[in-house]
Amino acid sequence: RPEGTSLLKYKVPTRGLIGLRNAILTASRGRAILNTIFDSYGPWAGDISSRDQ
Repeated sequence: RPEGTSLLKYKVPTRGLIGLRNAILTASRGRAILNTIFDSYGPWAGDISSRDQ
């Protein structure tokens, strides 16, 4: 990795990714790379809170 970069790994349900790509690109001024890989099916983990608009 080039100097000054960060690698973050998270397990997030697909429904939690809605709007994430736009938020990351806005926060990084278009410099971020977002990659998603399917991991597995899992049990219902409850509601995901939404942010105020």
